[in-house]
Amino acid sequence: MADLQTLQVEQARLDTLRGEQETIDASLKADRAAKEKLSKEYEVKEAEAQQVYDRLSAEGAGASQEAGGTAPAGGGRTGAGQPARAPAPTPLRPPERATVDPPATSSGGGSGRAQQAISYALAQVGKGLRHGHCRTIDLRTAPG
Repeated sequence: MADLQTLQVEQARLDTLRGEQETIDASLKADRAAKEKLSKEYEVKEAEAQQVYDRLSAEGAGASQEAGGTAPAGGGRTGAGQPARAPAPTPLRPPERATVDPPATSSGGGSGRAQQAISYALAQVGKGLRHGHCRTIDLRTAPG
């Protein structure tokens, strides 16, 4: 009789474990589906960001060519009559330090000295970090 009760208890425990397993499996399937959805959304966002980055890079290159007059002669063709190659696409990574263009001055309305001061100040941004003037102190090894 005790064996029958033990068998029934073990059978009930097994049924409980199977129910828990089904719940866990359903939860894992839902998690996987959510992960796949997020992965697809991420890929779409990444592609959109890359397009914006490429567009802005092209606009920046176009603006610098217009400003500096560095457009290649011959209608964008290089030697031997071959078309000029577009620069290789750069990966979507921000530059090490963003640069800020100084504000444009109207003709005769801006001060050249002020423009020099702004240019100098922008050149100094982050300079102390590059040249090692700003160091961290390791308190574990500091004397005293």
